[in-house]
Amino acid sequence: MRTPARFILNLLVVATLLLSAGHVAPARAQGDPDQFIARLISQMTPEAKVGQLFVITFPGTEIGSNSDIAELVSTFRVGGVILSTANGNITSTTNAPTQVAGLTSSLQNLARSAANVPGPGGRQTPFIPLFVAVEQSGNG
Repeated sequence: MRTPARFILNLLVVATLLLSAGHVAPARAQGDPDQFIARLISQMTPEAKVGQLFVITFPGTEIGSNSDIAELVSTFRVGGVILSTANGNITSTTNAPTQVAGLTSSLQNLARSAANVPGPGGRQTPFIPLFVAVEQSGNG
């Protein structure tokens, strides 16, 4: 990978982590991280706990409310997604960082909108940011 492209990709990953962590950091600052995690897990439905174990791929860039990825994030609370050019998630060769940032932001908003919505048994699962991975191959 060329040095400028690697720098941009690293910058994008760091920015995504910082933006995602900003929504969880206030609760973590209130006490012991182990207690925070235990409290978070205790609030999750069994379905959400299982969903967090999955990091999935999906085709294209469509993430509207009727898309398969929207259902997987909103209903099944998957833990993360893998973005790749092979699946058509990244289509722009000149503006890829902006496209990945926009897609990542939209996916995180899907996860955020699914948070605190009553699931089975009326239990609400708190917002947990998606783990987002990018598969890059080649020189573009």
